[in-house]
Order: sequence, then C-alpha cells, then structure tokens
Amino acid sequence: MSQDMNQEVEMTSQPPQAAPELTGESWSQRAPLQRFVQADQGRFLFLRQARSTHSFFIPVPYRLDPTKMMVHLEFNNSNALLANRSQIMLRMNGGVFAQAHLDPIFPDGSMDVAVPLTLLNSSDNELLIEVAQHYLMECEDPGSPELWTSVDLEKSYVDLSGALKTVQSSFAEVDHILGESGWIPQTLTILFASDDAAHIHAGTVLSQGLALRNKSQPTWIKAKRWTDGVSLEEQASGDIIVIGTRDEWADKLNLAAAKDGAIGQMLIQPREGDASHFVLGVVAEESSKLFDLSKAFAWSSLPANEQSVIQVFDIKMPEPTQYTSHVAVMEGHEYHLSHLGFKSTTLRGLVDQTHVDVWIPADLFATSHMNVELKLHFSYGAALRADSVLNIFHNGKFIRGVSLADERGLTVEDYLIKIPLASLSPGKNRFEFQSRMFAYTGSNCTTGNTENLLFTLFDDSTISIPNTNRFVEMPEINLLTRTGFPYADQLDSKPVIQVSAFSDAMLGAAWTFAARMAQVREAVVEPLTVVVDASDRPNIIRLSTVREVSEDFWAKAPVHLGESGFINHPTLANPNIMGRKSDSWRHQMSQLLDASVSDAPEYLKRSSVVRISEDVTLFNSAAMMQLENPEHAKGTLTLIVSDSEESLEQGVHRLVEIWDQLGYVSGDLVVWGEATKEGAPDFWSAHIDQHHYHVGTMPRWDRLSYYAIKYTGFLIALLFGMFVVMALITRWVLIYYRRNEHPTIEP
Repeated sequence: MSQDMNQEVEMTSQPPQAAPELTGESWSQRAPLQRFVQADQGRFLFLRQARSTHSFFIPVPYRLDPTKMMVHLEFNNSNALLANRSQIMLRMNGGVFAQAHLDPIFPDGSMDVAVPLTLLNSSDNELLIEVAQHYLMECEDPGSPELWTSVDLEKSYVDLSGALKTVQSSFAEVDHILGESGWIPQTLTILFASDDAAHIHAGTVLSQGLALRNKSQPTWIKAKRWTDGVSLEEQASGDIIVIGTRDEWADKLNLAAAKDGAIGQMLIQPREGDASHFVLGVVAEESSKLFDLSKAFAWSSLPANEQSVIQVFDIKMPEPTQYTSHVAVMEGHEYHLSHLGFKSTTLRGLVDQTHVDVWIPADLFATSHMNVELKLHFSYGAALRADSVLNIFHNGKFIRGVSLADERGLTVEDYLIKIPLASLSPGKNRFEFQSRMFAYTGSNCTTGNTENLLFTLFDDSTISIPNTNRFVEMPEINLLTRTGFPYADQLDSKPVIQVSAFSDAMLGAAWTFAARMAQVREAVVEPLTVVVDASDRPNIIRLSTVREVSEDFWAKAPVHLGESGFINHPTLANPNIMGRKSDSWRHQMSQLLDASVSDAPEYLKRSSVVRISEDVTLFNSAAMMQLENPEHAKGTLTLIVSDSEESLEQGVHRLVEIWDQLGYVSGDLVVWGEATKEGAPDFWSAHIDQHHYHVGTMPRWDRLSYYAIKYTGFLIALLFGMFVVMALITRWVLIYYRRNEHPTIEP
C-alpha cells in the first residue's frame, strides 16, 4: 500500500505590476529532478538523521510568463519512524508550500503539489526538500541509522507551463534569454551567406560565446546557409543569429549607418510573426573584421544595455592563457581558498556542509611521493560531544575526518591534510566539508543546546600543489570530456575541427562541438576553427561519415566501423597479473627511482582483444574514437563518425547531452545512440587500442626513470647500454694505466 499525499495548493496571483506582453504561444515542459543534480548523483537521494535537507535549483525561462508549476515527489521512508512527529516539507525560495507526515505503516509515499506563483523568481528557484525524522518521543539519538527517507529522483519531477513573452529589442535581455536553458537543450540557428575562412572562424567563435551564456547546459547550434528568394523569417525557425558583412545583409536587416572607425555592429530584434524569438545580427563592415566582431560579442556582457544596436570600434584582448577556469591551479603554487572563490563559512546544527572547487590540469604528472597539502584554519563551538567530527570528501569519496572533541572549543590554524596528487581527477575537483556535531548533555534524556553547534572554515586556509612535470599518456577520451585536452590547452598547436565539406549539417555538428569545448574550458578557444584540409595540424577533431574515411586511415586505426569492418572487443586475459607483488623487482626499482605513477599496479597488458570482422554500421548512432595522429607524432586525432551527415549532426547533439557522464569513464572509444531507449545505457565505452603515446615534457632523468619503470624492453635496453658504456670506460682506463705505468709490457 502507499500513502498518497496529494495536496493542491491554490495558486495566488502576482502583486500588481506591469503585465508582460504575451505572444499567445504556450510552453509546457516536464523534467525529472535528476536533471537538476550533478551527473554523479545516483537515482536515489537519501535524507538521514533527525533533520536533513537537499536543494534543487529549478530555472524558469526568462521569456516565460508561468501560469503553473507542479512538483511530483515519490519517496520511501523508514518503517521505524514515529508517525505523529516525522514529516516531509517542501520550500520554494524559502517559502513553505507543502508538508505531510511520514507514515511508518505505509512507507511508500507520493506528493503532487502546485507551487504558488508568488514564490517564483524569473531565474533559478531553490526547491528545498526538508525532513524532520524521529523514532522516540524522548531520549532519542538524532544520528540514529533508523532515521532516513529516500527520494526517487527519476520518478519525481517538476511540471512547468506558461505563455511566451514578446522579446524586447534590447541587449539587456540577451544574456537572460541565452541563459534560460535547464529544461531542454537550447537550439540556436546561425545563418550565414559565405563559407570563406573568415565567416567559418567567426561562426566558431560566435557559437562558443552563445554557449558560454548558457553556462554548462547543452547548447545545440544549427547552421543554415542563406537561401536566395526566401525571406529571413522563412530561413529557419526559433532564434536566429546572423553573421556576415554589410554588403551581404544590408537589404535583409535594419542596419544602422556605420559610424567613423566602427568595425561593425551587433543588433537584436524580435522576429516578424514570431515575437517570442529573436534575430541577433553580428555584421562587420568588411570580412577581415568579422572575427574581431564575433570576439566582441563572445566576450561582452551587457545586462543593463537597453540599446537594440551597438557599434563596435575595437577590441583589445590579453594574451591567451592555457587555463581559464576561475578555480584553476598550477603546479608549484600555494593558494588561499579565497583565491578559488570560497568565502569564510559557518556550519550550523547537527548536519551542515560547504565545499570548494579546484581545477587540475589534465597533463599534471603525479608520482607516488607527491601530495596536495590542505592547511585548514577553522574554529568550532564549546561543549560539543566527543563524537562530533568534520568529514572531508573529495569528489564524493571520504578522505579524512577531523575530531571536534575539545569541550572548550578551539581555533586551529594550519591543520595539515595530505592528499596524494594522483588521486585528484583532471579538471574540476570538489572538496566537501561536512560537519556532524552533537551537543554534550551528559545524558541521552537531557535536551541538548543546538545553538553551540557551530563550525567556521576560514577562507585564508590554503591548498598547495607540488611542483611536477607536464606529461600524460594518451589516448584518453576522459581528458577531453573533463578538460578539453589537448584542444583547449595546447593553443599554440592551433587545434581545428575538420569536416569533409561546409554543408549545413557538418557545420552545425562542428559548431555544436566547439560550443561544448568552450563550456568545458569556461572561455572561448579562440584558435579553434573549422577547416576541410587539416594536414598541417597535429591536434584535430575530425567529423566524418563512415564512407568518407579512407581505407588507409581505417587500416591504421584500432577500429574499423562500416561495411565489412572490424571491432576489437576487450576480454580478460589473466586475472593473476592484475596487481603487484610488494617485493617485485619492478616495485623496488620504482621506489629507488621515485618515478612510479601514483605507486600504481605494474603496467601490464591486463586484457587481450578479440578482433571480429563483421558488418558494423552506425545507423541512428555515432562513435568517438581517439588515437595518435598518423601524420603527426604526438598529435591527437579524435574522430567522430556516423553513417550520414544528418545522423552525425544528431549524434553530436546527443553527445553534448551525455557529455558530463563521459567524464566518469575512461577509454579511447565511445559509441552512443541518437536517443536512449528506456532501460538501455546511454553509451558504451572501452579501451581497445594497445598503442600508447605521451604528450608533454619531462627532464631527461625523470623521463628515463619513467620509461624504465613502465616498459620492460626499454629498461633492458637501458641496462645493456649502461653495461656497454661501463665496459668501454673500463677498457680505456686499463689501457691508459698500462701505457703510463708499464710502457714496456706488451698488451
């Protein structure tokens, strides 16, 4: 049986204000709560202890005038709870709009609740689920394991509906409109009239600027070449971004007269016949200035500019930096947490938490003795119970507990915590500080004072990154999805996206991929562009159909996808070799040279491959494979392939949807479908190539020791070479000694 708690809360009207101008077009979407959590969050959310909360940030599209929001919640609670005192409560932006008892007799519950519109903001809205859980009327332990409620994030959802408002002709709305996603991927169409290098590069930069305004939400870019004889409004549906020169668009857009010295202009206007969508123009006076004008749009933020036309005269950019994340750190440096955006925070009550994010370069080389050092400055309240602790987690994994056992309370400086550098992931790492504090009462039946349950972490705490080399083993798709490596890092190599032709579908796929790269890097990758010929570039992202890939290339690749192709399927070779004996010669040599990677198990071929020749097609699916560029040693080629251009475009759109999930897998091959069937996995991944190469630099001695530890053949050759050199030196010394000390003795 289930407890059905259906509460229909009457929606009150908004306070008197200027009514938005509506277009009459309705909008309605349903999204599971799992869409509003991090990718590593599982299906079920557990709320534990006497009081627990969890927040979801629900966006309301900027151009939507909401008429109804419904929250459907499915949960299961412990059957040990006290029925009359245990309850679940829902808040929206701090305001309570629903509550119900947690019933131990019927622990399976659901709620359908309408959210009062007066509680909604026009941006992110905090939906908070709070539980109060008890199992005794008195003398209970607030941290008892019987106190739990589980929320099913897949079956729980939010419904939002409303009418679309008219787009106002001002740049004040641009960032709001472009950042309104969170429900469905935002789709934007770039309309162009020429496919010369200037237009294509400008479109690539413009795509990245559009996606950055949408933060990390999936952004689909569609490319559309201007069709003669068709009006602007009939070229494409939805929001349109026009790029080109004045000569190309003077008779199609309401361009302002150029001012002296202006390189171009940006303009925005509602679409005729569809006022809920806009036309955004980025129009240069001449083709050579189009790239600079697109950069001006990509980097500008104009939340208070009420103009509909902006003339651009110049743009001065600083030198591009390798890492642009606001929380990026470098080797050999120490950072205050305030440098990483953290502010001194006080944790209160039985359970509370805060976090700090750190961005680690993808090619940071870690050896077994290298540690990241956290030096914490904190204080906590008096009269805490002896089992009060601060638990520290790294990317959801527990790494350290700090006892808060001094009854007098303490202020602590430079509390040292060492974390192996190799345990950090490339890209963003999250350190969570979770307090578990209990009041000292002397007796379980004495009411505790919860106002002293305080812990403050100060922002002058520091994190130190050891000095190390930049050296990484490839291929690894994980590095691409987490950091954009090597395309977003090695800017000097001028990375490119290679396509077979500048067709609408291929350009749409390329610009969508470039948009995601900018979101990963948190900045525009300016050198990145789209080309047909990439023979002179070491780092290439190649978008292609199966039939356009030559047989010579497939012969060098680890996988052939297509008719009469083959695929290498990994299989376990020998479980006995998985691991390392602590007294092995390789382990002892590793300790001597101090160059092992994270003191990890021996580098052994743990799996062999079964090569199956069969008819492998990519109908309604796509694949991404990474390998060393056959034309450039140490270069990286990432191939994204499908059976047609249209299927490839849809495949790239699907790729950006599942992108965050790919950050938790490793390998050099990923295959996914254009849509996910219920119950089926989103993608399949594997590490199937046996060829590895290295990117980066390392001092000669470190490089020799690294190769000696990792490759047995190299170690044998190195030892043999050293033996030959020592033998030659010994022979020369003996001959020199004989000639000087015993010249009369015949050799």
